[in-house]
Amino acid sequence: MHICFLTNEYPKQGQSHGGIGTFVKFLAENLVANDVVVSIVGVNNNLLNENTIDKNVSIYRLGKSQWKFGKFYHHNRKIQNKLKEIHLQNPIDIVEGSELNFAFFPNNTPYKKLIRLHGGHHFFAIEQGIKPALWRGYQEKKSFKKADYFVSVSDFVGNQTKKYLNADFSFKTIYNSIKLNTFYQSNIIKEEPYKLVFIGTVCEKKGIDKLILALPLIKKKHPKVTLDIVGRDWFSKEGKSYIKYLKTIIDINVKENINFLGSMPY
Repeated sequence: MHICFLTNEYPKQGQSHGGIGTFVKFLAENLVANDVVVSIVGVNNNLLNENTIDKNVSIYRLGKSQWKFGKFYHHNRKIQNKLKEIHLQNPIDIVEGSELNFAFFPNNTPYKKLIRLHGGHHFFAIEQGIKPALWRGYQEKKSFKKADYFVSVSDFVGNQTKKYLNADFSFKTIYNSIKLNTFYQSNIIKEEPYKLVFIGTVCEKKGIDKLILALPLIKKKHPKVTLDIVGRDWFSKEGKSYIKYLKTIIDINVKENINFLGSMPY
């Protein structure tokens, strides 16, 4: 069995990554430990092609496109060419990607195309009360028509995605795996009272703005409450920082209760 994951977020030394990168790395290493061949294909953070092997996982990072327009299409073409090259060397059984990944793939491929639903464009846009963008929405709908199988991280994400795309597809819910040996038996002595912690990219779709706005209400009942915000900043197309925006909506009465800690090791 040979499985290929499409992601630009696979952890790279010296480069921050998100939860999907952590999830894929843990899954890939455990699949390899169970005699599954695993390849990772994604776009690099620079113009270079980089091929590496980490814990028997083959990682192919493709140089960023220098095209002024149509970068998504160019990246997609690079990815498909790399998949053809890998497939000739060691036939691929399954290619797993996100909701948008297969928009420009051919209908018929020598491998099965699987979408893992972490929450795509339609899901997050409509859940936030925002109208889906035409171009991204088009790509997502097209991608779903090209995929052979679907896995969702929860029943809710799967069912809501079907509803928002007005699509009829079957999905299997498989919860994200957890690296249990990084945890230890809880100890009440180590508990820090009244501490709230947010972990994730600091952006609107994660709901951190609602938590900040709720903090004055929480503080009335629990005056010692603190909120630690752990995660990298998100920037708009205009280059505006979301953390900078959040700091403008913090109630003066809870300003000292909120800490922005930035990215931290897993």
